[in-house]
Amino acid sequence: MKRKTDEEVIVMKKNLYKATVLNFIPYGGKVKIYWIHAHSEDEATLLVAKKFNKEFHFDPQKNYVDMKIKKIKDKEAKENENE
Repeated sequence: MKRKTDEEVIVMKKNLYKATVLNFIPYGGKVKIYWIHAHSEDEATLLVAKKFNKEFHFDPQKNYVDMKIKKIKDKEAKENENE
């Protein structure tokens, strides 16, 4: 079995993202927060949209939501900064 290089491991690593979705009046008018592990911000956006659509039966033709995604640093990154 071939051992993976450090570069390959880094590429495969997922980051933690915090997605804040403000769903407007037809969906309760509340802020919904999702915690997502994804490879990129685009992938996180897609995963949050799928979860939100499944939960609220969202129709993008009729309604609008505001979504903000922020990358959260993991423990390993914080430990490396302290060294």
